[in-house]
Amino acid sequence: MTTSDAEQFREQMAELTKKQNAHAHERKEDLKNDNEGSLPESYFNEFLVQAKLEPGLFTRFYAYARENNLNRSSALKILIATHPQIKKIR
Repeated sequence: MTTSDAEQFREQMAELTKKQNAHAHERKEDLKNDNEGSLPESYFNEFLVQAKLEPGLFTRFYAYARENNLNRSSALKILIATHPQIKKIR
């Protein structure tokens, strides 16, 4: 990669990051408006769910996602939304 290629790549990445950050800010504003009030900055990290899974559990989870033509995020959302104990909670 030549210097000009590297510079062009950095400029493209900077522009994409700028657009992504602008979109995230717009979405955050939409969420604030949808919830009729100002939400604290820390609230937005609450939407992220992560877990370290044992290999066997991950294999079963990933198989479920593939069998249902889902990405991991969508598969997790469906599993949480349809879990009988969670459905009882209102």
